[in-house]
Amino acid sequence: AAAPARTARPVSPPSVAFLAERLVPRGAPPAVRSMVDLAGGIPEEELRDVFDKFDFDSSGSIDERELQQAMRMLGVTCSLNMATKVLHQIDTDANGSIEWPEFRAFFGRVANPEEIKDMLSAQCHRFFEYKQAVESDPSFAKTFKIPPSESPLHRLEGHYESIEKVAWLSDDELLSGSIDGEVLLWNLADAAPKARIRPQRRIQAGKGCALYSMAVEPSNRTVVAGLGGRGVSNLRLIGIDEGDERVLYEGHDAPVYCVSLTDDGRTVASGSKSGVACIHDMERPASAYSGKIHQSVVHSVEFLSGSTTICTASKDGTIKGLDSRGVSDEAKPYFVIEDAATGGAVLQAVWHTEHQILSCGDDYCVKRWDIRRLNDGPVHSYFGHTSIVRCVGSSPDRTLIATGTKTGSVRVWITDEMGMSQEKVTAAELQLDVERKSFGDVEAQFESGSLPVTELRAAKERLSQAEAACTTARATFNELKRQGFSQAVLGCDGSKLPVSSVAWRGSIVDGKARLAVGSQGVYVYDFDVEELSSSKH
Repeated sequence: AAAPARTARPVSPPSVAFLAERLVPRGAPPAVRSMVDLAGGIPEEELRDVFDKFDFDSSGSIDERELQQAMRMLGVTCSLNMATKVLHQIDTDANGSIEWPEFRAFFGRVANPEEIKDMLSAQCHRFFEYKQAVESDPSFAKTFKIPPSESPLHRLEGHYESIEKVAWLSDDELLSGSIDGEVLLWNLADAAPKARIRPQRRIQAGKGCALYSMAVEPSNRTVVAGLGGRGVSNLRLIGIDEGDERVLYEGHDAPVYCVSLTDDGRTVASGSKSGVACIHDMERPASAYSGKIHQSVVHSVEFLSGSTTICTASKDGTIKGLDSRGVSDEAKPYFVIEDAATGGAVLQAVWHTEHQILSCGDDYCVKRWDIRRLNDGPVHSYFGHTSIVRCVGSSPDRTLIATGTKTGSVRVWITDEMGMSQEKVTAAELQLDVERKSFGDVEAQFESGSLPVTELRAAKERLSQAEAACTTARATFNELKRQGFSQAVLGCDGSKLPVSSVAWRGSIVDGKARLAVGSQGVYVYDFDVEELSSSKH
């Protein structure tokens, strides 16, 4: 029989007195133990002794890592990025560390664990607690509903290595690129469901180079491939039909992990393992800009549709917005989302609308941000994955989101579940008003003898149904509002290995949205948008 699940005992944060006993040498005066009451006048030499205990490397200052350890000792569990956020509020001279003159302000903040929590937004704590629960509680996944599953319409096999990227060339043509540098072209126009499909063409994107990313330009039938090689161009423009290399772009010495094109195909944006971003004119090898925009790996870059604005996501935990026309080493990004993955790496950020971004990463969830209201944190979140979310994509009509994880889980979510539920409530209330008025009219006519009792019963039945529908709609909305996040409405079967890419077909055909998923193979799914969007309600 399975062993019963172990329940962790709740542990209260250590008191300041307890902390003082652990930090201060034996025999030190007891005044140090009353750090909460700074106004009471703690002797300076005793405060200095506590400062030295927090200054683990004896550098004369406290940096973000030492502050993180100190906060943990005070009972405040936080990520390094969260500690950095607190340090920035305490660091009055903005030199990146806390020196002795700032120490009293420091202990004024950390003496009470609740005060530190107040310095961090509730949103940060919510996502951090979710991340901790995923990593520490094996039964946490049972907290969420398991969505119904969908089998793939097509399974495309032909790659010998894992797939890094999938992209639609047209409604029927699909490209997939694998880590060994091979790009395959698939045509699904006349393919029967579940039928074995052979690739139409094989293209070698870079001999001896790994392929990490690619972006398709449909009108010219070309693909820009992001590669990883030594002493070679790691960004190349390749003809799809001929397989010829047309432009070898300059500017990247490190592997190129992400690439994007403007809608007109004239401008290329790319990001590398070293944190460097490049902007190129499609036809020119030399870069219009090349510079380090992130402290670490640039995992994703994407142009806003119809615009030259890009958003980038990095291992350093930030998302940045830049205008590719005016980017320079001096130019500041017009928005920055700090700590977007709760102390971890942001693995992808994509535009959802002109003002909203979807992101995913090491904190096992997906967030939707409004760049006009970043101080409020994410406007919505999507919980239920218990593995690192590697990729996210929005459907052409923006009603659905698809996600893929490190363990092969693929799920589909309603983007604005709250908004859709509110619309259901409004519609149900309007219908209820109609049925109430109708019942009143029928009742009056029945009492005057102009209508039979059957008509009255039918009107009463319609009213009862409208009342039930309204009650259900309100209950659903209130439940969504209470939980504050969305859960997946569908799971996609097929993949058992890491999912690196999801791509929605560019248009909805006959009410069907088509999704391609890249893992060890390529999986293609068809969804009835209207049915799926309303299924949970």
